[in-house]
Amino acid sequence: KSPTHIMMAGNDQIVDGQRTIGFYDLLNENLEKSIKIYDHMYHEIFNELEKHETYHKLATIFESYLP
Repeated sequence: KSPTHIMMAGNDQIVDGQRTIGFYDLLNENLEKSIKIYDHMYHEIFNELEKHETYHKLATIFESYLP
């Protein structure tokens, strides 16, 4: 039972975001899961101009597992 957290670009021209959302929807509802879609970003969310947003979100996720 590993937690699953998806962070994705909403304006991606390479990856089909609807398939990613479909995958997320298929995950067991009892699983700890979250999805964050950055509508204004393209493919590489950690290399966008607003990358501080994605790094902050990732840090928040990691910190939530610290004792």
